[in-house]
Amino acid sequence: MLAAAFGASHVGTVVMINGVAKLCPGALADARMALTGWTQSCPRAWQRPHDAPLIVHDPHDQRQVTLQRSQASIGVVDARPGTMKGVEAVTRFADLDDLDRAAEVLGDAFADYPWTRWTVDASEHRRRIIALQRIALEHVALPFGAVSVTTLAGEIHSVAAWNDSAALSVGNVAASVPTRVAELEGRRHEAARSADHQVEPLRPQKRHLYLGTVGTSQTMQGRGLATKTLEPLLDAADHDAAEVWLETSSESNVNFYRRLGFDVENHLVIRGGGPAVWVMSRQPVTRRD
Repeated sequence: MLAAAFGASHVGTVVMINGVAKLCPGALADARMALTGWTQSCPRAWQRPHDAPLIVHDPHDQRQVTLQRSQASIGVVDARPGTMKGVEAVTRFADLDDLDRAAEVLGDAFADYPWTRWTVDASEHRRRIIALQRIALEHVALPFGAVSVTTLAGEIHSVAAWNDSAALSVGNVAASVPTRVAELEGRRHEAARSADHQVEPLRPQKRHLYLGTVGTSQTMQGRGLATKTLEPLLDAADHDAAEVWLETSSESNVNFYRRLGFDVENHLVIRGGGPAVWVMSRQPVTRRD
């Protein structure tokens, strides 16, 4: 299966994610696909009007959870309003209408990121990253996972995107995606392929949630928005007892993720003068309801 690795993990390369499983493997993926409107291969029960609450049956614990479609996480309504210098910050799940702005935010956040500098053509670099992010959000994160965003005064300023490795199977990424990604990587395409092949053996073989990206507009960084934007993913992982894995090429990101409970599993430097890569994982936290 093909999945774009975006953002604060990596932007703009195509990687292999291991694990072929059912398209609807339980409450986590069922709810994610229902929330994002991708219900063609899911039971008819989840094909509901856009604003209707979703009642999702969890075969693992024989419970049902109610999800509000516009702002939800597994088992909870994920409004989480907060204040930041007098402006309300709200984290919610994204849909297709949010993707252009979300891609712009990620393009701004990672225009000078070590991995993208190595794997994406320097000519019109920011434009290429935005386009690559847009592809990854639409063709990987929304159908096979989720995208969360945090808004200030209604405008998106932070984005996180992830997928469930067990869901990347039946639907498949559109056949045109690898060609388009290669075009956008431009003269760095072979470098991107080589870098991905070096990282591939370090990726987990078992089922996991893969954090592809979290990024915040440069003017809004350092205010806790990224941590807030990751809350739906971490809550979902804990609820579903799922590990979360990621890759990053920034040492400052390593420290950020450690504060959220991630540990470094592997570290390497891409051959030929490429960036460092840290592979990290987080074990689910058992929470009492």
